[in-house]
Amino acid sequence: MTDRVLKSGHLMKRVLILLELVCLFGPATAILSVGAIFLPPMLLATSSASRDDWLLGTALVVCGCWGIVSAANLAFHLVADRHWPGKPVQLFGLGLGVAACSISLFLVGASFAGAVFAAPIVATIHFVVLAKRRSA
Repeated sequence: MTDRVLKSGHLMKRVLILLELVCLFGPATAILSVGAIFLPPMLLATSSASRDDWLLGTALVVCGCWGIVSAANLAFHLVADRHWPGKPVQLFGLGLGVAACSISLFLVGASFAGAVFAAPIVATIHFVVLAKRRSA
C-alpha cells in the first residue's frame, strides 16, 4: 500500500513539473518560434536603414533557443528523477535564456507580453532550486 502511495506522489510531482514547463514556457516558446521563422527574412533585410535591429533580433532568437533547450534538459532530469550535473555549459545556456527573456521583458514593458517573458525566468529559477535541492 505504501509503495503505491509513494509512486503516485512521484507521479504527481512529475505531472506538476511538466505542467509548469508547458504553462510557463509555452507562450514564450511560441513567440520564439515565430521569431525563428522570421529570422531568415530579417537577416536578408540587413540593407535597411536600421542595421542594429537585426543583430538584436538574431541574438534574442539564438539565446532564447539555447535557453529553452537547456531548460528542457533540466526539466527532463527533474521528471526522470535523475541527477542534474549542472555543468557550466548547462548553466550558461540557462543564463542565456534568462538574459533573452530579461531583454524581451525590458523591450515590451509592463504588459501582458511582459508576463509572458517573466514566466520562464521564474520557472527557470524554480527548476534550478529543485535540481540543486535533489542533489544535496
